[in-house]
Formats: sequence, structure tokens, C-alpha cells
Amino acid sequence: MARGGGRWLGWARDPEQTHRIALLGRAPVFAGLPRRLLGRLGARFFEKTYGAGDVVFHEGDPGKALFVVLDGEVAIIRAGEEGEHVLRTLASGACFGELALIDEFPRSATARVTAPSRLLILYKSDFDALVEGNERIALVVMRNLLRTLAAYARRVPPSGAEPESLARPDGDGRGDRP
Repeated sequence: MARGGGRWLGWARDPEQTHRIALLGRAPVFAGLPRRLLGRLGARFFEKTYGAGDVVFHEGDPGKALFVVLDGEVAIIRAGEEGEHVLRTLASGACFGELALIDEFPRSATARVTAPSRLLILYKSDFDALVEGNERIALVVMRNLLRTLAAYARRVPPSGAEPESLARPDGDGRGDRP
């Protein structure tokens, strides 16, 4: 067996990597990817530890990455006239900021860690490099992102105004992307 293949096999058998692959496989944005491709995708993620109260990104920041909660808890928050409003609280396995894989539109909400957390981070530049060499990953992920966008669009009233009760799970449907 080639040296590189042995290293990959060891990585694939690592319990932490096995957990990450399973977690990614349950995320809607990666649904339908076979384990082998989830492994390739998982190798592109960067892990970062956050403490309670840490801000992952602020409303208005450019979206540069997708985040997956490995463990812990993250609140997606929007500032309003009456103070902060928690749109959604996310736990292990949840993704947020997935639309950053499409563009770098400014975030429309703040992501704040509410309990010590480990997040997996996939930067758009790493995702773009990966999909250039693997059309299957690109097709599956983009199809899933289109489904997500369609679901968000269907929840917006015809006037185009989006009430808080219809806010998307990871923000407001327009810019809550890392």
C-alpha cells in the first residue's frame, strides 16, 4: 500500500474523524453524499474551540465560511429596536452560514456561543477548491443549498417583508452567512 494511502486509512479509522463524517452526513447541506466524499469534505474543515459568550461573527460581517456545531451551543441573534432577539439556538450537528458557500453577502445576524463549543469551519475558498476537482460534491451540495433557499423563499410573505416568526433557522434568509 502506498504511504499516502496508509495515512488516509489511519485518518479514516480515527474515532474523531468517524464522528465528524457521521455528523456531516446528517447535515442537510451534505445530505446524499457517500461516506467517501464526506471524508474528502471533512478533511477540508478546520476546527476551532469557542468559550461561552464568544462571537463567531457579527451582523454585517462578510460571509466567508460555513459552520457546523461539533459540540456545544450557538445562538443566532439579531439586534432590534428593543434589544437582541434570539432567532434560533443551534446544538451539535447543526449548520449555519451555509449560504456563504454561494457568495460573501454580509451577515444579517450575529452568531454567539452560549456554551463552550467546538465548531467545524469550511471556508468558501476551500470548498471551491474541493468542488473543482469533484463534480459530485458540487452537484449534491448545490442541489441541497437550492432546496434550502427554496424553503426560505416559500416562508417569505408575498410583500417581501419577512416577519421574525418566519426567519430562517440560521438567520433571516438573506445574509446570515459566515
